[in-house]
Amino acid sequence: SRVRRENKQNLWKTNKYFIMEMENVKLSQLNSVEETLLKRRVHTQKIEQRQKDALNRKRKDHTRLKKDLKKEVLTPAHFIKRYMKQQETYTKYKAMKNRKTSCFDHIDHNRLIVVMRIRGSKPMAPQVNNVLKYYKLKHLYECVFLKTTPSTLQNLKKVEPFITFGYPSKALVNELITKRGYTQLNQKRVALKDNAMIEEQLGQNDILCMDDLVHELWTASSQFEAVRKFLCQFKLNKPKGGIPDLDKKFGKGGAYGFRAEKIDDLVSSLV
Repeated sequence: SRVRRENKQNLWKTNKYFIMEMENVKLSQLNSVEETLLKRRVHTQKIEQRQKDALNRKRKDHTRLKKDLKKEVLTPAHFIKRYMKQQETYTKYKAMKNRKTSCFDHIDHNRLIVVMRIRGSKPMAPQVNNVLKYYKLKHLYECVFLKTTPSTLQNLKKVEPFITFGYPSKALVNELITKRGYTQLNQKRVALKDNAMIEEQLGQNDILCMDDLVHELWTASSQFEAVRKFLCQFKLNKPKGGIPDLDKKFGKGGAYGFRAEKIDDLVSSLV
């Protein structure tokens, strides 16, 4: 019986050690399998990324090639047409500049006006382009607030066929600033949604909130120029079907020129 007991104990010990060894082997095998799987996964991810990059490069090259194929061959006729268009806008510019009597003689001085660009024909005379760029009217259907000083009216007179303008109501000023008001920070257009932004930029001029901004514009006060520089141009919606009769004055049933208080109807419909 003693011998049997010893044999059982020895067998139990050997089994125990054998089971422990087997467990260790299994654990090491599992770890090695997991490591190889992870390496394989990383390798496949790298291959997939390379394939995606190659496909994107191929697509870009294809689109570039399509654009190149669509480009027209510039013939001498193209440059002649371009020059004729420039001369056409320049003759209009000269005619407007040298006019002795115009609607500008009846406009009140030191009053707020809203100016909107309604023509975007390119190419145009450099003189016309420079005036429009100076007042931030670089694109079609953009508008700005201006003060009717003699120099401003003289410049607007030169580009009258390309713009329409008039006296805005206080409601329109408020609507434009609240819905389409933007300023430029770090060369980016930022919406005016926070009074803290206005206070930070115009606090030295005692302009602390949106209401102060509207008041300074509406009254065309001494702080008007600071507010004008702070605001970006207002980008309006494109009217359905465009604006008709662009070659005629507003007073003669057309579109361009001075509209007085009737500018509200056009601008508010595009906000």
